[in-house]
Amino acid sequence: MNVNEQLSQLVEQAKRMADGNAQFLIEMRREWERLRGVKIIRFPVNVLQATGGQPLTVTGEQMQNPIGPDQGFVWSLKLLVIQGLATGATPDVVNFTSRNLIIWQLNGNSFAQDWGKGSQILYPGELMGVASVGNMTATGKVIVHGHAWQVPAEQIGKLL
Repeated sequence: MNVNEQLSQLVEQAKRMADGNAQFLIEMRREWERLRGVKIIRFPVNVLQATGGQPLTVTGEQMQNPIGPDQGFVWSLKLLVIQGLATGATPDVVNFTSRNLIIWQLNGNSFAQDWGKGSQILYPGELMGVASVGNMTATGKVIVHGHAWQVPAEQIGKLL
């Protein structure tokens, strides 16, 4: 094989590699665009005070650290946890509310819930609160925390 044939083969190989790299870059840019704006966030931790024999009700607006997306954003709840509830045969039961409607219920024996994207949506201005079902048995700190996917509101389709 002479030098010209070798050079020709090297040029062809370089072209194939360049084409492969170009396709890789196109696919990476598509993936970046798909994921742009999608973030997993921890929503603010709230420490509430339970008083045995009394109900525990804190609306979204009354939360020390409001749980809900900022204006211009949408959340899809990923994980919701409440700790500090009484457990056992008659555990404390708490409803999670938004817009004064129940969106989920947890109790001292089942104190966490996770969801897939798009299952539990909070829109801009919607805040999550808690309301016990009856009086609380627990006394002391009740802690609410969790995670959510956050996207700009105009990109809500990325949560579905």
